Amino acid sequence: MPKARRSLPPLEVDTVYQAADFRTFEFAREALTGSIANLRLHLKNKTIIELPTNDEELKSLLLSLCSAFPTTAIDHLEKRGWVTRTTPAA
Repeated sequence: MPKARRSLPPLEVDTVYQAADFRTFEFAREALTGSIANLRLHLKNKTIIELPTNDEELKSLLLSLCSAFPTTAIDHLEKRGWVTRTTPAA
């Protein structure tokens, strides 16, 4: 179980930080509701970084991931029964 929540120390402006010990992430809300959700980054040392995000930011992430992995995105939607692939008309 993680220790109490703490804020990150001040980060340097205009700097990119890389979490070299990244393990996995999770989404901490079931559905888009207009409220703030957290993307939780889990590091190998058991640190969890919570990134508050809103629906528009999540939709932007969704579109970016679908563009990067279109076949995987379509396969996932088909497996869920949310879309059916059709053959183009001849």
